[in-house]
Amino acid sequence: MAWRDAADSIRAELNNLELTREDDDARSSVTVAGKVGGGGGKEKKLLLRQQSTASCSTVEDGATASVISGSEASSFAPSSTCFSSTSSSSSRAAQHGRESQRKAILRAGFRDLVGVAGDDDSRLLYLSLAVLPDGHEFTVKDAAVLLHGDGSARCGDGMAAASAAVAGGDKGGEEREEKAARRVLRVLEARGILTASGGRGGRRKSTSSPSSFRMHEAHSGFAREILLDCPKILGWAVGRWVGFLSSLDAVLFFDPSALARLWSAVEDVGGKGWRDGRPYETALEAIDNYDPLCRVCLVAVAKFRSAEGDWDGASLMWRRLLTVEQRAQEPNVMYPVWELVNAAEKGGKPEEAAAWRRYGRETLNLAMAGRLKEAEQLLRRALTIEEARLGEDDPRVARTLFHLGVCLRVAGRLEEAEEVLWRALDIETAGRGADDLVVARTLHALGLCAKLSSQGGGGDGALEDATELFAHALAIREAKLQPDDASVGQTLFELGVCLRRDGRVQEAEAFLRRALGIKEAAAALEAEGGVAATGAGGAGRALSRRSSSGSSGAGSRGSSGSSSSNRNGVDEDSVGLAMFQLGVCVLQGGRRLEEAETLLRNALDVETQRLGSEDVSVARIAFQHGVCLRRSGRREEAERVLGECVETLEARLGAAHEEVAAAKSMLDLCAATE
Repeated sequence: MAWRDAADSIRAELNNLELTREDDDARSSVTVAGKVGGGGGKEKKLLLRQQSTASCSTVEDGATASVISGSEASSFAPSSTCFSSTSSSSSRAAQHGRESQRKAILRAGFRDLVGVAGDDDSRLLYLSLAVLPDGHEFTVKDAAVLLHGDGSARCGDGMAAASAAVAGGDKGGEEREEKAARRVLRVLEARGILTASGGRGGRRKSTSSPSSFRMHEAHSGFAREILLDCPKILGWAVGRWVGFLSSLDAVLFFDPSALARLWSAVEDVGGKGWRDGRPYETALEAIDNYDPLCRVCLVAVAKFRSAEGDWDGASLMWRRLLTVEQRAQEPNVMYPVWELVNAAEKGGKPEEAAAWRRYGRETLNLAMAGRLKEAEQLLRRALTIEEARLGEDDPRVARTLFHLGVCLRVAGRLEEAEEVLWRALDIETAGRGADDLVVARTLHALGLCAKLSSQGGGGDGALEDATELFAHALAIREAKLQPDDASVGQTLFELGVCLRRDGRVQEAEAFLRRALGIKEAAAALEAEGGVAATGAGGAGRALSRRSSSGSSGAGSRGSSGSSSSNRNGVDEDSVGLAMFQLGVCVLQGGRRLEEAETLLRNALDVETQRLGSEDVSVARIAFQHGVCLRRSGRREEAERVLGECVETLEARLGAAHEEVAAAKSMLDLCAATE
């Protein structure tokens, strides 16, 4: 409904506004007329009429708001940069005089709008546009909202538009309102009050590009001054605009940052409290979790709250989305989990962020434990969504690429894993810098791929590549973290293994000793209760229950007989494995057999307790322990240990496996030794 059909009090306030300003205008007109070359009210009226045909530059050009021909233009320029600023009182007085003259012209031009337009819609829209931020681009649809109603069906990509189309709504009425708004906009544009622009008016990207306008900064400030003195018109404008912004259509249609600026501007003119009811959250309560619109609305509201800096509000939306995804037929659990990590970090809650990060890792690990295909599908679906929403070079895309690369590595698809991880590394390096810890994490993951490739005959350069990648990752981690940090220990361990396999035993031993020291210290702290697994909002507790019910116990074997590191894709963090690698390194040195035997025996005890006596990894440790015992002259012990090793390997890998043949050969050597 047009504004002229609204309450009489609105019209009365608008008419009274003209009367209350008449005396000021009359006094100011003398100054204005003298400035532009003499004459009375008739000349001033003629001057203001000429504005309809004069050209006006944009705010950026610093041109005048109410155009005056000739040299007088600079005297009435709205931008403060157009006035010279000096310390003399005469300059300040002159500047004050010019400011008064400028306001007089703006006021007279505002009152003159009714004579040019033939009705009062132009003046009402002029004032109503003051609820928008300075410089904001708005569309014809926005103007129609301010003039004619709540605009709930004007968000071309929103729910109301879709519903109206299905129901055959009053599209003709909407078109008439927009036509009327376009006529008013032409009036304001012709008088230099508005400038046409090529933006989207804060809208998200879409196939259609609505024409947009921008109100001149001088007029925007002047309209706001008047609006704040007119409570009924202010309530009218703010009420209509808030009604529009409060709909889910608006949060779906506007860019999150633009919407945050619009709400901030409303609070500037309408006072605080307009958002206290949290309209989007209230609207979402009416949408069932199984409704297809629920996901898209939750994401939109969460991003809007993030744009506002309301990280708690964003977290609430991401938590509900996580619940929705967990119950979905095709879930995308990782997307809300990583957003929860981001919200907690930005909200200054590092412990909560760490808990969600653990939840994400363990969720992936559970998915990978015998369900690699499911995990890959989960990650590829998340990647497709994120690339479409965020762009291919967004850091969050790199995060999903990283986890997909880990999944592919665990599945043994090393070439695919490396391709994905290199892409993640390129994005991270470009966005974060070459010395960021996230970059170090991806370098470490690439090193694991290269190490595994070298074990599978991936070429002479694979082991060298792995060593270089681990060394690079270690340099970053040592520079950024404490010397005893767990991730430093992980990279020290992997680098030591590569150096040992490359024959650089002394270098390898130094790295492996450091790695073992870090792992032993961490294990001791955890045993004393120094590391507590706490969850964000119950996430940690839920994961603990899920882990205990869905994974095997400490002494059981996995279906493939591989170590836990191979099942979950996370680096080995066992003290026993570090002891084993260091023991083999000392054994290769050939001089300190007693130390080597102690390390290998302790490693065998630890890993047997952790994995069970029939695990393949335990059998491999037993093989090296048997070799060490044989070299030490302890033949009977060596035969016993190697005999158990052969039995386990045959049962797990088959009699024809090359590792079984190697263990039997070593056992035969023991038997042949007198």
